[in-house]
Amino acid sequence: VIFGGPGETADTVREGMANLDALDHCVVLATSGVRILPGSPLHRQAIDEGAITADTPLLRPVTYFSPQVDVEWMNHHLATTWEDRPDRIFPASRDNQRLQFLQSMGMRGVIWDKLIRY
Repeated sequence: VIFGGPGETADTVREGMANLDALDHCVVLATSGVRILPGSPLHRQAIDEGAITADTPLLRPVTYFSPQVDVEWMNHHLATTWEDRPDRIFPASRDNQRLQFLQSMGMRGVIWDKLIRY
């Protein structure tokens, strides 16, 4: 799931998280921001909004965030709301920590199945 894309607001972040929290037996891997690809509609939107210029190099990833959401608040809200949920992963780097923990307990195989049972 990607948060922070076009039109994202604090209200849509909360709504999206509530919808995801209603899912049972489901692992959610959430990311923040959308990579801008050259020539895409998002590329044009980012230029129009002044987030980048037409000559901004995009060879290395450049991430778009809705100007209607406070990115620091959003990332903090996602991380703290889901910090005690093993089936909700944000930021994605938490996946590596959990995988190492599960492996230290002798678990092997697909992490998603393990997190659902954990």
